[in-house]
Amino acid sequence: MSLTSQNVFDLASTMRVLTLATFLGQDVWTAPVYYVFSNKKFYFFSNPDSKHIKYAQDTNNSEASNNLKVTSNLVAASLFSDDTDFKKIKGLQMQGKILKVENKKDAFLRAMEYMKKFKINYNKEDILEFFYKKYKARLYEFIPEIVYYMDNSMKLGSRERLEL
Repeated sequence: MSLTSQNVFDLASTMRVLTLATFLGQDVWTAPVYYVFSNKKFYFFSNPDSKHIKYAQDTNNSEASNNLKVTSNLVAASLFSDDTDFKKIKGLQMQGKILKVENKKDAFLRAMEYMKKFKINYNKEDILEFFYKKYKARLYEFIPEIVYYMDNSMKLGSRERLEL
């Protein structure tokens, strides 16, 4: 793993908030979500009726523009370390897709990681049902397809495309 790849994994593992950007037709929306990074994916809980989930899941939405078909299931995402010195800002700029986590074993494991990271206590009930009952939230994964790592400490405006 290259130094930059290690930086990406370290950054993705330590940050807490991922900002998602979705669109539906002419409407765009951003949403910050708490996440855990595992298996090169970002896992988060959201209400299935939230705008960012509806927009990201709507594969029937498309519009023709210059003979190109644009579908709203593409999602942009970013996360950045916060610093008062702009020369120390580093982060990720990504494009990918959001999917509901359907595999129960994987969902359970990621939910446990999430609970640990954010110090959430719950009764011994099904952890996924706990999130749904308490927060009306289901587990989703953001799967990055294009990833750029930027680090102003290397050089102002430094940005490198990477494979996770």
